Amino acid sequence: MEPAERVRKLLAAANEYAAEVSNTYDEVADQIAARVAQTGSLGKLELGALCAWKRLRADTPWMAQLMSTPDHQVSSLTKFPGAALR
Repeated sequence: MEPAERVRKLLAAANEYAAEVSNTYDEVADQIAARVAQTGSLGKLELGALCAWKRLRADTPWMAQLMSTPDHQVSSLTKFPGAALR
């Protein structure tokens, strides 16, 4: 396959992915990328989050709902239980 054809296929796949996936789907990956850009490295937290996030099955109903829920909603729903841990 010629390089131009590879690029065309990659762009088509990226566009198809963007059209089919919720804007919130990759929030975790985006947040980790921002942390890495700030710190310059991956720590245990980032590695653990990436492993868990990408290893969980996205086709299960609970995970599909979690991945399509904006992070600010998840944070607000877990605020009280999180406070109880302190």
